[in-house]
Amino acid sequence: MANGLFECDWVVALNACEEVDSEDFGAACQRQFPKEHTACLLFEADGGTSDAFRVVRQRKGRGTFRIQTIGRGAHAGAQHARGANAVVELARIVGKLHGLTDYDAGLTVNIGSIRGGTVENRVPHEATASLEMRAWSLSAYQAAESAILATGGQGKIRSADGYPCSSRVETIHATAPWPNNPQTQKLVEIWESAGAALSIAVECEARGGLSDGNVLWPHFPTIDGLGPCGDFSHCSERSADGSKEQEWVDVDSFVRKSQLNAAAIATLIREPNRWGCHPK
Repeated sequence: MANGLFECDWVVALNACEEVDSEDFGAACQRQFPKEHTACLLFEADGGTSDAFRVVRQRKGRGTFRIQTIGRGAHAGAQHARGANAVVELARIVGKLHGLTDYDAGLTVNIGSIRGGTVENRVPHEATASLEMRAWSLSAYQAAESAILATGGQGKIRSADGYPCSSRVETIHATAPWPNNPQTQKLVEIWESAGAALSIAVECEARGGLSDGNVLWPHFPTIDGLGPCGDFSHCSERSADGSKEQEWVDVDSFVRKSQLNAAAIATLIREPNRWGCHPK
């Protein structure tokens, strides 16, 4: 074909880990993709509308953590002073970490779950919290990660005789940010140029959720958001009063978005040297 879509080699990689962090997908892609791989194209849903398609150039990084606090149990009535309350110590820690959230810096820390203790008449000896941190920039990500890990060790809450609570912090998963970078920007320009030729408005966006782009961009030119338009991702129910809306896709966007993608890919295939999209 003149546009070259079938005159080049394609590698289709399917990641079965939906909403579960994949430990090995990025490494598998590095092994399987040819060294002269021109670009990685990710087809997650478009966050725009059929009138203005969006492609994704940047994503937040995400780290998940578990904090376990150990105190000393005691009878709440007869020996309260002997206890070192692990729940109170953990509450102190998560309050401090919640305070790291800085919307202006694009950093959020979310305390997802917390549990501890057994019954009301016992000073709790153990408590656990799970949390996540997200950031746009690597510097903000690393600073927050260090602050979270630094909460481990001896705590502030003690029994009357000086027995201290202690905490242990475990990193469950760490995915660094996908920042603005020249290789992705060149791909964005190709999609914008193709859109202009088709009278399709193309916008680029930064997205807070993760995708395979977070692990692919350091190794290959990568662009995301090439799928059809839709909204309310991961929502599975619609309420009668309209306060909850189900995930949906705009079926009218399939054809036009496919036209845009085909035109952009054809340009990339014909003139890869002009755009300078080559693996690092």
